[in-house]
Amino acid sequence: MVHRCVICHSNSTKNPNLSFHRFPKDPEKREVWINNLNLKMQIKDWHQICSLHFSPMSYVFSNERKILKFDALPVCHEERETLNNAAILPDELTPEDFSLTASVSQNVEEIHVLSQTPPTLSLSEK
Repeated sequence: MVHRCVICHSNSTKNPNLSFHRFPKDPEKREVWINNLNLKMQIKDWHQICSLHFSPMSYVFSNERKILKFDALPVCHEERETLNNAAILPDELTPEDFSLTASVSQNVEEIHVLSQTPPTLSLSEK
């Protein structure tokens, strides 16, 4: 099944790294999304928007998958650029971005020690 963004027309065939999200079924939440995106068209239940319209902080990672947070709100491209530039966030985050080595860059020696395999204990040392 090919997914297509109703805003920028990106599709899952040409952009396999994008995720696609349906608009909320809750009328109030759906209206907030529509207003945030400045949409003038009527949104149908099958319409989707791609991950380009969400901040990287709108996602959590679970089992190597990006999952959109329940309270995530889409933003226009201009607002997203402002958010990315202000926070210096990459366009796409991966689970590796949250690993020990990514979060502790100044303590290289400490990371090296933590990444080494712990010594095995013999029965006499226990």
